[in-house]
Amino acid sequence: CIICPCKVANLWRKNNLKITYKILSKFYDLIDVFYFTSKGDNPRTAILNIIPNKNVKVLDMCCGTMSNGIRIAKKRKRAKVIGIDLSSNMLNIAKDKIRKDKVKNASIHKCDATNTEFENEKFDYVIIALVLHEIKMELANAMLKEAYRLLKNDGELIVLEWEKSSSIIKSIKFAPIKILEPKPFTSFFALDKKEYFSDNQFEIIQKYHCDYSCVYEMKKRVQ
Repeated sequence: CIICPCKVANLWRKNNLKITYKILSKFYDLIDVFYFTSKGDNPRTAILNIIPNKNVKVLDMCCGTMSNGIRIAKKRKRAKVIGIDLSSNMLNIAKDKIRKDKVKNASIHKCDATNTEFENEKFDYVIIALVLHEIKMELANAMLKEAYRLLKNDGELIVLEWEKSSSIIKSIKFAPIKILEPKPFTSFFALDKKEYFSDNQFEIIQKYHCDYSCVYEMKKRVQ
């Protein structure tokens, strides 16, 4: 039988994508070891401090191994935290962490962050951490549009992104991130964030400058 070259190419791409995600899922949490340390201004803590210990619903978009979501669920027992991602390898690690830590108020789902199929205005908080700079602008905008739809009118969007440091030592340590990040990183890194989020119907109400990063706390611009 004749094997279609297109099918072979697609199979090769899929297999390589799986391998890539498997490798990334193993080393994803090393960010917390090298960049988000307990001795510094940890952005994970900044995110946690925004979430109250109340009966709120939190969505961790593109949650990866759910570093933020699990931390929130453990410290905010009354909150219900849902993590979503398309990578099975990432979610498997997140699932193991949830089971190991016996976290009862956190769950994970495999789905597209631009089309979650959750009902409108379901969540009090939506978190997008270290994602927007990795993807094309159209996809990032689609994620923000979905976040807008899912948030309650008085809800908040929390975005964690890399930020340039004035420290020479930190700039040197940050160099591998700049080299390894995908092409969209440079253009997103240079954006005027206030203008960018405003164009996507969000208003920045607070910024928290942390280790190598910034946490943006935002509210919806209700039309």
